[in-house]
Amino acid sequence: MHQIKKLRRYLKNRKKLLCAISKNSGCDKKYLEFLKSFQDIIDDEVHRAISFKEKRWSSTLSANDSNHNESAEVSTTCSDSDTSPTETNIEPDSSLEQTEFNHCFNTSSKLSSNDSKNCDNSTKRNEWNFSKLLIHQLQFEFYHFFPSILGVVFYCVAHISIYELINNVMLHSLKYKDDTNDHRFEYMCMILLGLALPRFTGGAWKWLNDDLYNGTRFEMHNRLRLGLLDAKIQLWFKKHKSFRDFVDLISVYFVYIGVVYYVCSWLFPFLCDIKGSLLQNLPSKGYGISTNATEVLKGALEDDWEKWECDPGVHVTHEDGCNMNVADFRYLYNTMSANSYDLLFGSMDVTAATIIQTVIFYLSLALISIKIVFKLNFELD
Repeated sequence: MHQIKKLRRYLKNRKKLLCAISKNSGCDKKYLEFLKSFQDIIDDEVHRAISFKEKRWSSTLSANDSNHNESAEVSTTCSDSDTSPTETNIEPDSSLEQTEFNHCFNTSSKLSSNDSKNCDNSTKRNEWNFSKLLIHQLQFEFYHFFPSILGVVFYCVAHISIYELINNVMLHSLKYKDDTNDHRFEYMCMILLGLALPRFTGGAWKWLNDDLYNGTRFEMHNRLRLGLLDAKIQLWFKKHKSFRDFVDLISVYFVYIGVVYYVCSWLFPFLCDIKGSLLQNLPSKGYGISTNATEVLKGALEDDWEKWECDPGVHVTHEDGCNMNVADFRYLYNTMSANSYDLLFGSMDVTAATIIQTVIFYLSLALISIKIVFKLNFELD
């Protein structure tokens, strides 16, 4: 009887869930029909399971009542017997029925009441079930997997666009500062700003574990009761959730861009820069020839890029000078990573755009991507 209640409760919960989905304003009728197609099959099988268990329960009760009545008429010696007539008479038929029911329950199609006893699977029905299952599978991929693809793609596009937007603005603002490439102070200020903003918005607490997060909530509640300023500021941001999420998002990129600078433009060159070794091992060194690659490496080592940029043409007197240029650049390309090579020598594939064009492009792409992400109910972290 307990199993019957569980099955009925299951049907009730599934019905409530389907009703909740149908009440959504964005839910169309075709999608509901798609969800109901498999659920109707499951409902039919569960109803059959309930009917089977109720039938078995009734037969067991009838058999127990019959055995109870018979036991009152027989002698007392029979009542002391260890053999249970209920188990002897019912168990074989019950076991056979259970095996047949389990086989029928696992079939994927809805069987009529006349066919469910034999579970007849004709070739025609199998072909119809396969075509229906194939259509249902395609609908499932369209309704659920395809939106997840859009979510992942536009999630990445949004992150890339926001990063490029902030990074390009930052690089352009430092472009005319001075002749040096040392901007450690500016990027450190960006990191500190990115760390300070979520302290006031409350976004910093999201990076804590559960215990520390609960402790922070407990403490901030008390600080608010005492009227402390940081708690009041955090309460203001809590009442303006959209603005708080925007500030938290921008602060992450401030920290990220600053950390990228220190990792890629300071720590990595400090530990791994081998321009001096590359210059000494150029193939042209054996011939005493100065090639374009030689001038570029010397300019990079001397930190005098303007001299090389103002006089890019190198006069080569040796008859194999042109070939030595190719040999030097091929050696550098094969020795260095692709990213290091492009950063050192530049790339002809770089887009020549103004800062206004760059800002408009990445800002528009970021706004469009974020809107699509929220339309898909995909949380932007």
